[in-house]
Amino acid sequence: MLEDEMSKMLSAMTVFSLAIKYMVDDATADITKRHIDVLMSDITWVLTVPAIWTDSAKKFMRLAAEKAGISSDKLLIALEPECASILCRYLPVNKKKDETGTNMSVLPTGSKFMTIDAGGGTIDTTVYEVDKLPYLKEITAASGGDWGGKLIDEAFEQVLIDIFGRECFQHLKENSTEDWLDLWREFEIKKRQYRNKDVIMRVPFALFGYQEDQGNDIIQKSKYSSDIQQHTFKKDKIKIKASLWVKLFETSISKIIDHLTDLLSKPQTKDVKLLVMVGGFSTSMLFQEKMRASFEADKYTIIIPSDASTAVLRGAVIFGHDPTCISQRVLQYTYGIKTNRPFIEGKHPDSKRVVRDSGIKCTDCFSKHVEIGQIVKFGVTQESQYYTPTNRNQTSLAFPLYYSCKRDPVYTDDVGCHRLETFEVPLTDPSGDLDSGVYVTFTFSGTEIHVEGKEKKTGLITKAKFELKE
Repeated sequence: MLEDEMSKMLSAMTVFSLAIKYMVDDATADITKRHIDVLMSDITWVLTVPAIWTDSAKKFMRLAAEKAGISSDKLLIALEPECASILCRYLPVNKKKDETGTNMSVLPTGSKFMTIDAGGGTIDTTVYEVDKLPYLKEITAASGGDWGGKLIDEAFEQVLIDIFGRECFQHLKENSTEDWLDLWREFEIKKRQYRNKDVIMRVPFALFGYQEDQGNDIIQKSKYSSDIQQHTFKKDKIKIKASLWVKLFETSISKIIDHLTDLLSKPQTKDVKLLVMVGGFSTSMLFQEKMRASFEADKYTIIIPSDASTAVLRGAVIFGHDPTCISQRVLQYTYGIKTNRPFIEGKHPDSKRVVRDSGIKCTDCFSKHVEIGQIVKFGVTQESQYYTPTNRNQTSLAFPLYYSCKRDPVYTDDVGCHRLETFEVPLTDPSGDLDSGVYVTFTFSGTEIHVEGKEKKTGLITKAKFELKE
């Protein structure tokens, strides 16, 4: 369930599926209007998500898209910093104040760069190595946090509440909603355009109460009396001192810079000298200045594509045509399957001792297929592992897939282990033979894990795919 600004609740699936459906309907209507001969079945839809989102969040978005009318086989989930990086491989981009150009499409093979995707909610950072055009190799797994422009919005909202009171601010939202929305639209513009000077912006009269001459008194009685003043001639405007405005950005920007500093100090990023800023928050002049002050002195080059706020969108189009653009990934988790192993006295806990037709077993064992930090190449099948039935009457083998933040988890109920999905392979010849089982292999393609089960006896193959946990 989601709660809106008026404290009303609605199903998150309803909100997201209707939002996606609106965009699908708008796009198809535009195609029809232009008399373009394209059928819905001709279109591949690319839905972008932050790289640091959980698997359940990405699965939720896929389900919402399917509910909006997009067929599962016509839908790709793409990671936002990857899309931005793919775009930057094709376009010349201005790198700093002197407007000199750096064309990333001519970066030599082996060059490394970091993409910083700064949006309203999340900050995603990933390091890539240039492969043969147009391919990129992921060098570090995506990382980041909830440090985007929303933190600045929350800081400004708290200033308004401190001055005018929570009750008055809530009254504005509920009874003068258009004024409230206008306030935030103007704040968003000022937030992006700020240039080291006092900021003048409109504030609805409703916040000052119902007597116009009360406005300045309210401000002067607050703790911001030296930082904010009501405009002398235009009573619906306030002037915010530059020092306070910069303070609104402090938490967000300091968290981002601390994270980048730590990431750039690691051995695998020692050759990185190019930082690419994309996303809506990257258009903020103040954020750009702080980034330059923090990193250009250390001989890093910061580049910002033209219209950085749509870099992800445009890169997603390229990704949709060629999902193999990211030729390798670095796994953020260890992946494996829950299985039974022969019980060893003194090694395995008695609580996991079970008796099966195949003997005394230890249950809940984590059978590792790939591990955290491992580099996996697009479409390359990992080494298979063999699993057999434990009971003679089994007509299928169920493989619960797990991921863990540990390199070598022992049991699937260890701290840090989480269930992903369950993959089931029917036994087409269930003769009760405990030695005849299934070979299971993992293949990593784009943002998905493809799992294949091959019966030893018949050679029949069962396939499934799941969203990759980032």
